[in-house]
Amino acid sequence: MDNRTLSDEAFLNAIKQGEFSRDSTDHSWHLRLAWIHLKRAPWPIALAEVVATLRANQHIMSLNERYHHTLTVATLRIMSQRLSEQPCSDFTEFKQQNADLVNDLKAVLAQHYKPETLDSPTARRTFVSPDKKPL
Repeated sequence: MDNRTLSDEAFLNAIKQGEFSRDSTDHSWHLRLAWIHLKRAPWPIALAEVVATLRANQHIMSLNERYHHTLTVATLRIMSQRLSEQPCSDFTEFKQQNADLVNDLKAVLAQHYKPETLDSPTARRTFVSPDKKPL
């Protein structure tokens, strides 16, 4: 299923209905999920919704392999800050204004975390605070 053609509501409904496979989810899919929730609620609530959605869709995530809690929290925090500074009317506009998050999230996070910190099993399971620069 191509999520780019769906409205935000249809996108969330498709997730709830289990219509996405692991092969149909990518980095942009995850950013869109976060963006939709951040547009609807303050970042701590949006974070809880995103985490709950990802955990409820283990068939997509293979959580033991792919889910990374620190990366999820840090990404949503950065997105929330940017949206408060420069609101976007749609996800396409958000991607255009935040090409660094879309194209090289690893480099963005490297401003805040040492590689060994993000690569740790602890950071994958729970939130680890930045060890270079605050979020």
